Formats: sequence, C-alpha cells, structure tokens
Amino acid sequence: MKKVLVLMLVLGIASGANAALSITTQDSGAFEIVKDTTATFNIANSEGTNYTTWIELVGDAASYSGDPTFTAAGNPNGDSVVNYYPDYAGWYEINVTSFNPDNPIVAGDQIAVALLGQTVGTVTLNVYASDGATLLATQDIQVIPVPEPLTIALMGLGGLFLRRRK
Repeated sequence: MKKVLVLMLVLGIASGANAALSITTQDSGAFEIVKDTTATFNIANSEGTNYTTWIELVGDAASYSGDPTFTAAGNPNGDSVVNYYPDYAGWYEINVTSFNPDNPIVAGDQIAVALLGQTVGTVTLNVYASDGATLLATQDIQVIPVPEPLTIALMGLGGLFLRRRK
C-alpha cells in the first residue's frame, strides 16, 4: 500500500511540472500550407515525464483534422487524454501520462496537430503550460492560395520550350 501511495505522489508531482515543449513539423517548409492541403505540426517534449499542457488554435484560415493525436512517445500505455472545450473554440487540454514505470513517457515528438488550410490567411498554434496562461511555444502558419491550373500548365509548356531549344 505504501508503494502505491509513493508512486501516486511521484506521478502527481511529475504531472504538475512544466515540460520543455516546442513545436516541430513533419512537412518541410510547412509553416506555409497551400490551400486545401493538410500539414502536421508536432509538439515535442525534451523531458520524459508526465505533464499537462494546453493547445490553442487561433484563426479562421484552417480546420483541424480531428483532435490532436499522440505519438508512441506521448502515449506509451494508452493513458494520455485529449479534452476539447467547444465553449472556447480551438482550446485543447492535453494530459500526457504513463502510470507504468516499465513503459514511461520518452522525450521527443509527443503530440501531433493536423491542420487543413481551408481559406487563405494566418493560423496561430499556441502551446501553454498546465496553468493555461504561460505561453511555452507559438507558431504562425500561413495558408497560401492554390496556383491556378492554367498558370501551372503555362509554366509546364514554357519548360518544354526551353528544353527543346537546347
């Protein structure tokens, strides 16, 4: 019984700690999203501990492709949870948790956020500490227009003519 209480105390203290979080991307140059395409941004943690964080998505230019999801590093036992707060559009509470000491949270990319650029504009991805007020990381994402098909065709034809002259 004492071991369980000590384990719960340690996990409780660890979950209250502010993790060293940063925003990374899986797509090269994904700080710009072409309209009607999806880019994935990861929340990375340099520490291997339980924690709570808040994610805020600000702006009308993108929709979210489902709730933020966990990588294996952020959800090794299936204990981590995403809570969405519809009254505060774009706010997610993320609890990254492992109660199994044999399969702990590991440092690295832990949360994936998929954004679908629907209209041209700017979206801001903010990551906050467990208090929901201390800003830990932020990233502006620009949704850019899709090149017109005729423009792409003309560029392709121009490339063919250039190649033919050589």
